[in-house]
Amino acid sequence: MAHTTKVFDSDLQELARAIAEMGGLAERQIAEAIEALTTRDGGRAQRIIAADATIDVMQRNIEERAIETIARRQPVADDLRQIVGILRIANEIERIGDLAKNIGKRIIAINDEETPRMLMSGVDHMACGFRELRFVRIDGVAHQGSAAR
Repeated sequence: MAHTTKVFDSDLQELARAIAEMGGLAERQIAEAIEALTTRDGGRAQRIIAADATIDVMQRNIEERAIETIARRQPVADDLRQIVGILRIANEIERIGDLAKNIGKRIIAINDEETPRMLMSGVDHMACGFRELRFVRIDGVAHQGSAAR
């Protein structure tokens, strides 16, 4: 879709790129959390907990850039919906980061307890499904942002 200014196109591309980067980090965090859970790796769990702050900062940066774009460019219709969608996606990705952090905290809390094999088998199965999903929607937003320009 063509816009009246190339600067607005550039703003949308930058927001889409930031969403893709944030989504990739959250995806890695969940994969790391699952691996740490199945291997009971307390050190990895600590790194997962610490990395949540990065995702939080990324969300705040995306929100600030989106609000600034809305204020400066005053988008309407599809353009505004796209920016609002990016804000919603950033919020959901941040929540995924929080959940990965919570998994890390639980790993540390249960590290000394025995976990039934059947439970860990279920976690492995769930992890396979997650890896197949691969944040298809986030990749789509990033590609839409770059392809439409």
